[in-house]
Amino acid sequence: AKRHRHVLVDELQDASFAQCLLLRLLADGAAGTVTAAADDDQAIHRFRGAATKNIHDFRAEWPAATVVRLETSFRSRERILASAAELNDERKAVSELGLV
Repeated sequence: AKRHRHVLVDELQDASFAQCLLLRLLADGAAGTVTAAADDDQAIHRFRGAATKNIHDFRAEWPAATVVRLETSFRSRERILASAAELNDERKAVSELGLV
């Protein structure tokens, strides 16, 4: 039964495994579109089962989904964004070395 016309997920990177299963169940009957907003640099709920893997799984599950990159921040000034990007680059470098 096509019960839902559209399914919208916000903060997909913070969803748990169970929440992603629920998304699949809801979206399976979606007559229209599935839309998800996510930022792998903002995954903060790992302690409760969230994973950036959800973003990659979403792309695999819905390969026709359009990716829209939001690269302008209206919340933070450039200095804050540059500092955050630098810290994120360092975190990724350490992670790639297998030290984390």
